[in-house]
Amino acid sequence: MCIRDRNSLEKESPAAREKKNAIHLLNTPIRDFEFDPRSSRVLGENGVQTLRDLLKITYKYGWNRINKLPNIGPTSLNKLINRLKQLNILDDEEGCYLYKYLDE
Repeated sequence: MCIRDRNSLEKESPAAREKKNAIHLLNTPIRDFEFDPRSSRVLGENGVQTLRDLLKITYKYGWNRINKLPNIGPTSLNKLINRLKQLNILDDEEGCYLYKYLDE
């Protein structure tokens, strides 16, 4: 890393760093979150390839929309939600700090 790169990293504000990390996380493929294989497969078959894809649906339509996908029942939905809570992506009220970055 050159000195210029190090200085620019040091000058990066916490808000800019949070945004950069959030965008990186949103672009992460669903398979990287280690959901149960069946849920990952069904999400992929329905065009949900990244965390951003999943959260866009839940932000616009709510989690019940995911439940309406074929082969995603209440148990699978609960597993998805619980995994996202384990990863601190969702809070206890199923809200998500990443929603504000969906259009970035």
